[in-house]
Amino acid sequence: MAKNDTTAELRKLQTVEELAAEAGTPDWLLAAARVKHRWVVGQELTKAAFDRGIAEAANEPIGTGGGR
Repeated sequence: MAKNDTTAELRKLQTVEELAAEAGTPDWLLAAARVKHRWVVGQELTKAAFDRGIAEAANEPIGTGGGR
């Protein structure tokens, strides 16, 4: 694959749902990423942006702060 082909592939937009299906992303993780990044149904992202958003959601601490 040529460098230009790689660049074009990285810039290709797909819906969040398509990217999640291709990656086999668990429903709970996709839901967490949707909330964290305010992704709406049908929103288009690059694969790189999707992967980064999923990784951030997966590493988000839960149950911290805001307690009584």
